[in-house]
Amino acid sequence: MTGPSTADWLSAGIHLIPTLVWGVLCERTFWLRRPGQARTRLYLLLPIFSGALALHYLDSALAALLPMGVDGLPSPALREVFAFRDVTLLVAVTTGRHMLRYFTLREDPPSRRWLALTYGSAALLGVAAFVVPIAYWFPFQVTYDIYVFVSLLLILLYAARATRHGGWGLAGLSTIRTLDIVLFSAGLLAVTLFLHHQILTGRVLWQMTPAFAAANALLGLVIAVPIAVRLLGEFLRSLVVIGFTAIAALAVFLGGNALVDNAPADMQAAGRLVIVLLLLPIVGPGRTWLNRTLGRLGLWRGRSLETRFHEVLPTLSPELGAEECCRRALVTFTRATQLSGAATLLDDGPDVVHGSIDIATIRASWPCQAQAAQMFGSGVGYLEMRELPEEIRDPLLAAGVIGVFPLLSPRRRHGWLFLRAGPLGAVVTDEDARAITAFSDQLALVLDGADLLGRVLRAERSLAQAEKLSAIGELAARMAHEIRNPITGARSLAQLIARDPASPQNAEHVAIILDELGRVENQILALLRFASRDDLHVDEIDFGALVRQTAEEFSPSCQQRGIHLDVKAPEGLRAKADPEKLRGVVRDLLENAADAVCSCTASHRHIQLEVCETDGCVCLEVKDSGPGLPEGGTTRVFDPFFSGKTRGAGLGLAIVKRVIEAHGGRVEARNGFGGGAEFRIELPAAGDRDTAA
Repeated sequence: MTGPSTADWLSAGIHLIPTLVWGVLCERTFWLRRPGQARTRLYLLLPIFSGALALHYLDSALAALLPMGVDGLPSPALREVFAFRDVTLLVAVTTGRHMLRYFTLREDPPSRRWLALTYGSAALLGVAAFVVPIAYWFPFQVTYDIYVFVSLLLILLYAARATRHGGWGLAGLSTIRTLDIVLFSAGLLAVTLFLHHQILTGRVLWQMTPAFAAANALLGLVIAVPIAVRLLGEFLRSLVVIGFTAIAALAVFLGGNALVDNAPADMQAAGRLVIVLLLLPIVGPGRTWLNRTLGRLGLWRGRSLETRFHEVLPTLSPELGAEECCRRALVTFTRATQLSGAATLLDDGPDVVHGSIDIATIRASWPCQAQAAQMFGSGVGYLEMRELPEEIRDPLLAAGVIGVFPLLSPRRRHGWLFLRAGPLGAVVTDEDARAITAFSDQLALVLDGADLLGRVLRAERSLAQAEKLSAIGELAARMAHEIRNPITGARSLAQLIARDPASPQNAEHVAIILDELGRVENQILALLRFASRDDLHVDEIDFGALVRQTAEEFSPSCQQRGIHLDVKAPEGLRAKADPEKLRGVVRDLLENAADAVCSCTASHRHIQLEVCETDGCVCLEVKDSGPGLPEGGTTRVFDPFFSGKTRGAGLGLAIVKRVIEAHGGRVEARNGFGGGAEFRIELPAAGDRDTAA
């Protein structure tokens, strides 16, 4: 008995390709089962279906290597392998028919009668595969092939009825697309041609030629495409890992055996033990290492989604606002998960979309907040969507949504996160679900911060608006009072002049009228100064000279009111300032001090001005002998419309503060140790360094 020929090895190798593919699909579909997921039998049947096909093609590879018996009949070992191959295909076809019941939007559970008839007939054929005599194997094989053909035809008809019209693109795992029907029809056509060839030749193909093996393997791959595409990201990763692991293990096994065969007889047992010990790290830690390496290289989506999300979420500041936070989070999210689109539908904000997802269709049919919370709870995957009402489910499916997760914080629910299938997979695994839930929860906390910050800003704007309206009201009341009294007095005096034009007191009346109108004019000028913009025309000035000149101009007013004005302003203290604005500041401070000391006796009316330089600044101190600032007035004296005087609108010191700060200086007020008020302004000095510059 000779060993396997080259053609036999080639046929076996060809069958190992679909074996690997279906083995990977079996592993991937097994891990799709998630705790808390809808109890559909689809996820229970998928691993059985995939595993049965993997065993079917593994048996085909083994059958290609087993020798035939005598007289053209199969050997007992070949017949047992062949029978087991038929049984695995029966399991795949039967579970496929059963599984298809759960691919529709509304599950159509089969009746007990249907289950008994389907599984019973398959069980009878499976038993017959092992007990039928070899003389009747050809009629049995034809009957078996016809049964498989009819089962596949029924699957195709049921799938065509349940397919989604126009569904050519990627979809969820349980959606049947037009492309799936096309691929399955091609597979059914291949089965028909194989059956037709077997009947015409009148014999069983116990061992396939490489051409038939390639056709059989291609058929298995075509049937695997619809499932593999839906799991493409996870499938490719596992395929590469398992493939490289298998190649490495095979290389160690074959190479080790070749070396052991050439070794002395007493060393061969130890050599084979060494081979086994070398294989263990390859199929164990080696596979884990390769899996992690692929993740680090970024060839496929890494498993550490939570790590990626944790890196980006802390960078989101509530100051960006809810919309910008969602936009940046979705950009990172879609890159990490390799989805084609994601969107957030906020309860109190705009919709944010990244990638291709039709949020308008979703928004148009989205229920109210209470109803959405009841329907979607802590989130739903694609299978759970099938239980939703049709008016909500259909728009989600039309938009390609495969998952909906709430943006839920301890405070409130901010909205919902929608996921759309990407080119590397349309299924949310258990690990993905945990990572996405953690992502949505943390994004909700960021939205909490943005919401609270927005409320604070709105409250501040509201408070500022209220203060502005209050200030306007206070201004209006003060200006009405300040303008009404002089005008009323002037009006009364004008009436007296009109009654007696020749009265000798008319000259005095006219002077009073002019004085009162001057008061009105000063009030209006102060208001205009306060409302005007501080457009500075900065120049280098002698600060001491400016103070002395302004004091000299104010001196006649002081003499008229019996005020002693003392000025200490040495020359050479230079500053960069707007001279006209600064003169106005000095006049306002002098006027404020003069009004304060007028309440004192004539012998105690003193105002002192002193200019000095300290710490790179030129300073002006204005001290008076008046009653001083009222309690709490040192902090409020520069507020607009705050005044302790009966006359005036309270804008002078507010203008002083604004002008000095516009120059980069500062102003402060306090009560003197010996009584009276003290005002101090500081301006940056224009020293030698500034001049040189």
